[in-house]
Amino acid sequence: MLSGIGPSKHLKDHGINVHVDLPGVGQNLQDHSSIILQYACKKSFPIHKVNQPHRKLATGIQWVFTKKGIATSNIWEAGGLIRSSSKAKYPDIQYHFGPVGFEYNGDKISILQAFAIHVDQLRPRSRGQVTLRSANPLDKPLMTFNYLQHPEDLTEMVNGFKKARELISQPSFDEFRGIELTPGPQIQTDKQIIEFIKSAAETDYHPCCSCAMGNGDMAVVDDQMKVRGVEKLRVVDASVMPQIISGNLNAPTQMIAARAADMILEREQLSPIKANFAFDS
Repeated sequence: MLSGIGPSKHLKDHGINVHVDLPGVGQNLQDHSSIILQYACKKSFPIHKVNQPHRKLATGIQWVFTKKGIATSNIWEAGGLIRSSSKAKYPDIQYHFGPVGFEYNGDKISILQAFAIHVDQLRPRSRGQVTLRSANPLDKPLMTFNYLQHPEDLTEMVNGFKKARELISQPSFDEFRGIELTPGPQIQTDKQIIEFIKSAAETDYHPCCSCAMGNGDMAVVDDQMKVRGVEKLRVVDASVMPQIISGNLNAPTQMIAARAADMILEREQLSPIKANFAFDS
């Protein structure tokens, strides 16, 4: 947009000369919203004490010399995809389970003897936008995600919240499950759950789709990732996705980059490989 490619009215409002009127630039912004439930853990594990200075040092030394230990963990040790209701045609909620709890004290994080479960919505219907704050390239853009704006998005998150509680209530957790720390056992009614979700929902850091690939009036790039109306300019990142995927964006973004590299070098697309494994939903 700063270069004059985007919605003409928005560019003119900021005094930017319009080179190509592309109304879809910055529109269709999507992200996975997320909430976290935390439970006190009845048993203590080494990871609960990793924030202590001497344990930090020992953990670092272990990793440097053996490439083993707590430092090899990404904390989120397990996950899964579920359908939030019987009406869902495919899994629409993702869980991430971490064997540690945490709380923020200013700019510091305190580790708790607890465990946590993320509830992430995979296919939100709400749409946001990226717009300019000004014509100054040093000014940060304005990002409006509109999380949970669509009523069905909120319904899915409520169902995902309830099913997370149901999961943690299973007998397998009996020897570990203490009191619910976040949001707490006092949150029971649908109204209370909705209020918690609205106050606690946060980004999953998966923004995408604001330069969508397609053929319609709002499409920004074509199937070669070339910006419409401009020569020798492509967009190669998660913003070209027309719709957010049901999962993390890292691997598909690498795939997009690999395909774009082949297109730029005019290489033939590689033959498909039949993987010797499959994900069961």
